[in-house]
Amino acid sequence: MQESPIHIVPAGLLTSIGPNPLLLAEFAAFVAFVLLWTIFWGRVFKRFFGVPVIAGQIIAGLFLGPTVLDITSWPIFAEQLRVVDNAGVTHQFVSSDLFAFFLLLISSSLTTAYLSWAGGRDTDLKDIWRYRVTVISASFLGTLASIFAVATTVYYGVAFLTTRDISTVQALGMGLVFSATSISIPAATLFAQDKMDLPSSKVTLATAAADDILTVIFLSLYFVLIRAGHWGEIPAIIPGYGDGFILSIVSMVAVLVIASLFGYFVMPAITSYFERTNRTYLIPAVAFVVILAYFAVAELANVMTGVAGAYFGGLFHRVGSTRRYAQHVISPFMNAVFLPLAFGTIGLQVNGRIIGWRLWLVVVAILGAAALAKMVGCWLATALANLMRGKAAHYWHAAESYLFGSIMVARAEVAITTAIVLYSANLISPYQYTLAILGIAFTTIAGPVLLQLGLAWLKPHELDEPDTFELRLGFFKTIGTPQLFAVIVNQLERAGLHTSSVAFSEGREVISLEEIGVRIALTPGKGIIMQGDRQQIERILRMVKEGIKGELDRLGMGARETA
Repeated sequence: MQESPIHIVPAGLLTSIGPNPLLLAEFAAFVAFVLLWTIFWGRVFKRFFGVPVIAGQIIAGLFLGPTVLDITSWPIFAEQLRVVDNAGVTHQFVSSDLFAFFLLLISSSLTTAYLSWAGGRDTDLKDIWRYRVTVISASFLGTLASIFAVATTVYYGVAFLTTRDISTVQALGMGLVFSATSISIPAATLFAQDKMDLPSSKVTLATAAADDILTVIFLSLYFVLIRAGHWGEIPAIIPGYGDGFILSIVSMVAVLVIASLFGYFVMPAITSYFERTNRTYLIPAVAFVVILAYFAVAELANVMTGVAGAYFGGLFHRVGSTRRYAQHVISPFMNAVFLPLAFGTIGLQVNGRIIGWRLWLVVVAILGAAALAKMVGCWLATALANLMRGKAAHYWHAAESYLFGSIMVARAEVAITTAIVLYSANLISPYQYTLAILGIAFTTIAGPVLLQLGLAWLKPHELDEPDTFELRLGFFKTIGTPQLFAVIVNQLERAGLHTSSVAFSEGREVISLEEIGVRIALTPGKGIIMQGDRQQIERILRMVKEGIKGELDRLGMGARETA
């Protein structure tokens, strides 16, 4: 394979143009505009069209990129930068390219690492084990069916409709992009419809978590096989080429063991030390360093992708500690700033003009294949669960099986992360990356639509359920609503009640306390909502009041001692 020409930029050349005040002002304006545009249109699509926020932000980025407006060509962001090095050689840059490249670095490293870690941190192994027959079968069947269906659709669709070439490795990569289900989008829809108590809802969240685990494993094996040379020559950007399959697997297991020991023993010990010494403010910073370390070490060790490393880091940390100090601090800023920037920046990479109407047909085919694969996988899993169920086990009706499958259609965070990883590694081409992003956006929109149809079908078949008590706490200006939600979670954790949670990109978080039949949600625009058994909700409120009162009493005592 012919290597690409190498263009050498002298060390220190790019950093020498950083202090330019005009360049800094242009960069600030660039970031501000991308962030404002993405957030605004994401909310507009959500408000008027019911499009999930993630899909809305991706669509907003597509309009901002070369597909429509092409912000990088605007005069204010297209200043020609000429820099002369010590040898007298002139290097020329376009400022927008520099700005977009920096944002791409953020979305491909910091944001990707955080999303992967948060996905692992939100994976509840207990839920997976509780519904193991349905969850494991649905995850395996749905994931494998998605990889096969999308890879086949892309491979033959591109070959039949266009003159472009696509390799087996590229087709399998496209299949991997659509292998995992989004956990946040269906959970948000189910919570809004007050359907979190349905058997299909509980199994869905566990299956989506299992999907994430399978996807990061398959993605790592995909890279292992490439590095071992089983699929011919590969781009030089892939490190560790020719290491051998057995050596790569052994190295992967070794890194996982070390990561699990660190996450299970070391991180809880560090957190406990900071708690005892009243230095909890250091926990988020240390946790973020650990997130990036998991991401970097996994990639640099040539044993698995950084995505897999960060994901398992979050998973092992959850197993070792139920406290959520890091997420309480990191998540709000990431959700408010970095994730919209990442999703908006995706549009700067995607050029819809490079695909004609024939490839748009491939996008539609990808949507159909991705949706059908998950629904068929879930239907087979529920049929298997019905055959293997005991006397007290739940029987899956056709409407519930459809609902389960429809919930699993939406792809978002993990799919985007996988697409970024493959594109950055030069394993999928620009037009294939465009197909992947468009397909992700369409499945993200189609998932809630199919879910609504499933809920309408299920309604006549629902059993009479007791009325669920709901308490809306609203907003708190003095203490702050997110801060009060964090206080509630801390009190639940101290009482050993906090079981599982799901975090959403738009800042929403849902806590499920299945053992006492209560759900608590932090919802932007609505405040804190508590649903479930009234007596248990009142018990939680008393516990929170007592905890806050104890802290205030300590504050008053400290003031008297000072006086």
